Amino acid sequence: MRNELKLLKDKIEEIYIQEETKELPENYINQLKLKLYHQLKITDEYQSIFKKISNYNTEHNEIQNTIENSFAYADFIRLNTPNYADRLKLMQLNQQLFEDSLQQYISEQYSKLCLLKSHVLFQQKQLDNQIVKTNFSYDVLKIDTDNYKNSFTDYHIAYANAYKNYDNSTIEEWENVYNLLQQISTKNTYIQNEYCFTLGNLATICSIRTNYIKSDYYFSILFNTIPTEITQQNIALTLNYITNLNKLKQYKKCEEEMQKAINLFRYKIKSFSQFKTQEIVVACYLNDIEKLGSLLAIDFETLQPFERIFYRFFYCIYFLMKEEFELAFTEIQNLQRSKLMNEIDTHFNEITYFMFVCIKHINAFGWKKKFTEKAIKEIQDANYKIIQANIPMFLNYTPYLWMKEKIGIN
Repeated sequence: MRNELKLLKDKIEEIYIQEETKELPENYINQLKLKLYHQLKITDEYQSIFKKISNYNTEHNEIQNTIENSFAYADFIRLNTPNYADRLKLMQLNQQLFEDSLQQYISEQYSKLCLLKSHVLFQQKQLDNQIVKTNFSYDVLKIDTDNYKNSFTDYHIAYANAYKNYDNSTIEEWENVYNLLQQISTKNTYIQNEYCFTLGNLATICSIRTNYIKSDYYFSILFNTIPTEITQQNIALTLNYITNLNKLKQYKKCEEEMQKAINLFRYKIKSFSQFKTQEIVVACYLNDIEKLGSLLAIDFETLQPFERIFYRFFYCIYFLMKEEFELAFTEIQNLQRSKLMNEIDTHFNEITYFMFVCIKHINAFGWKKKFTEKAIKEIQDANYKIIQANIPMFLNYTPYLWMKEKIGIN
């Protein structure tokens, strides 16, 4: 009986909702669809509905809605358009839409201000019986935005300044952005999204700047305080978190988090090169030689130059782990002679030479025998060149760190 009543209640609820919502305006329904397609990342449908709503807003003078949608659309483009050129074009078009809509909105609000002023002037005329000589017309508006700043505007401007040169931005810049964000009322409708963006950027920049412990701290805040339905909209957050765990040498935890990511994102996350390279690192450091070999079996034509050299280095490491020293030595020599060396950053030459010197002496002496003083000096000299270059990316490059650890040098 209780189950039947529940079924009846559910049916009544379904019919009630259908009846109450069937009279909803089409644009309201489209707005709900826009939110749904955003969550599901259905790009074509999202863009189609976005344009439809924008056209409706233009016809019905609801420009503020276009401005709000355009702001959200910018992040949708950034997160769901893989091709850089296509992404830039879409973002430029959207920026123009935002600017045009903002100007239109300001113009319309100015005309309303004129109307309000006319009421005030007429009431004044009622008191003093003086003819009003003011003539309302279009004008060029100048707004000193500094007079109207608040925590909300401070946050956006600080974010913009940090993000414009993201790859060169500092931890201090993003911590300032985060501090400003915390001053905004949590009642703001989209504040959780902003926390997701800011904490994600802050944690990632900490990792890039090699402060892996601080990065882990901010990633922990991110994944423990922001709802999953928001964080999973940006797969890069998970990828960067996994990468940072490897930098912390928490390989077992990284393996566990990678499996969680596969369960959450399914096949999609495995298509990212960053995920594949971190799988290689985990397999290597957990000494899973068989898995490492299978991960390295990939079509090199699908890889970017910086990815190809990473795989080539790990081929050398794979052969070393199997104690097939001659194959490792042949591989590093082939890499040195390849055209790939002309397609990448010149500092990779120093990493490659260091790997070559190390593998040459491993091939000669094996792992167990001590190197001669001459061999140790040659390895130290090659390592010194990398240290002298002082480029964080190379100082923390995994193949280089692995070889240093195995050879036993600082």
